Amino acid sequence: MNPPVEDFVRCIEEGKAEQYIILPNNKNIVLAVQQVKKLLGTMQIDFIPTNNLAQGLAALVAFDKEKSMVENVMAMREQAKAARSAACSIAVRDSVVNGVKVKKGQYIGLVEEKIVCAGDQLLEVAAETLRLAAEGAELISIYYGKDMALQQAEELADELKKVNDDWEIELFDGGQPLYPLLMVIE
Repeated sequence: MNPPVEDFVRCIEEGKAEQYIILPNNKNIVLAVQQVKKLLGTMQIDFIPTNNLAQGLAALVAFDKEKSMVENVMAMREQAKAARSAACSIAVRDSVVNGVKVKKGQYIGLVEEKIVCAGDQLLEVAAETLRLAAEGAELISIYYGKDMALQQAEELADELKKVNDDWEIELFDGGQPLYPLLMVIE
């Protein structure tokens, strides 16, 4: 469910900060956030038009509390724009999507929220997803989900490094449900 404009306005009005930078992380929420900015004014609020979690995470890395809001917004927008999104999830039904045949229970690889591959082994799907999404990438941040143990995530990251030795892979405990892997490609 997308939060209404009123929810954003209420949170900001009840908040204690002098300025706010909103990261919608969903293309369906960007318009609501634009309305919030209009209602509350540009001095108090700005936003980074992040369409997905990968862009939001990339933008957060660029934030520097020592910089002004304008400087932060510029840096965060640039970082978000450069980030690509990839993920691995589990299919909930049999289907054919974007020409990819998927069976219920298989791992699916997504690039910019579009299914690009499917398979029975997470490592194979993650490797293929990155092959398709990470051409020219230097840094891949992998956020592993709540159902994956650290050791399993480390082993997977080590195997993925073998796919392309130009990739620097960072591993984080994302704790997210539904997605064993969320990947930010920069």
